[in-house]
Amino acid sequence: MSETTTILFLHIPKTAGTTVHHILNNQYRSLPSFSISHPDQITHFENKSKEERSRIKVLKGHFAFGAHAYYSEPTTYFTFLREPIKRSISSFNYLKSNRVFPFEKSEEQYSLKDLLKSGHKKNFDNCHVRFLAGATNLGYGEVNEETYQLALSNFENYFDTFGICERFDESLICLKQNLNWSMPFYVKANVSEKQSYLSIFDEETYQLLNHYNKFDLLLYEHASKKFDAMIRSKGESFEKELRRFKKLNSLQAPFRKFVRTVWQLFQPTNRN
Repeated sequence: MSETTTILFLHIPKTAGTTVHHILNNQYRSLPSFSISHPDQITHFENKSKEERSRIKVLKGHFAFGAHAYYSEPTTYFTFLREPIKRSISSFNYLKSNRVFPFEKSEEQYSLKDLLKSGHKKNFDNCHVRFLAGATNLGYGEVNEETYQLALSNFENYFDTFGICERFDESLICLKQNLNWSMPFYVKANVSEKQSYLSIFDEETYQLLNHYNKFDLLLYEHASKKFDAMIRSKGESFEKELRRFKKLNSLQAPFRKFVRTVWQLFQPTNRN
């Protein structure tokens, strides 16, 4: 990868993004970066001059596909995908435990079924496809086959490397090899310790989850098969490096966790 290439980390909500942000900070300490966690920050980035944007070599956060259009020099995207039903449940748990709208004035009994029926949160409608199609402004329930095909085309043509949350360590070693990283040691960040609400879901909730993740499930299946093929192509040396990484990361984890805890005392709260 050329030194002039800009890294675009497209962070789909609730896909281990906070941990990846920390890894990127370690990998690209010397490069100017810009993080997006709120729509106002997208506007701030878009309003920068061409020269100002060109100096940003690592763009990371909750922005939709299309950011490469702001650069005249080469860019490379990567993202992480997560099993869509688990992603939706994780997002629901986060919203409810943190009293994020629509829970701020609601009763505890407000359920995932209520949220899915209400359409209050567009990211519960095929969130992966929305971001990868660059279609985050579509209304709730408006993601369709055309949106999916656009997301699939973007994924195939622009994402030479990517990760799968359920195969996090394998994903990091792929990224290391493809992006010329040093060892991407990490401690998991922003992992919820709250109770999962999975056990109280009824059949209608499951049906709604599958309905509003229909295209995400197709995309995830496609990406998982592609990831399998990518790992197989790397051969035995990849497995050796993966085992070495897991061992070294586990040995360093207690120290890194201590440093992270101290660091977080002086930082705003980060959210996946």
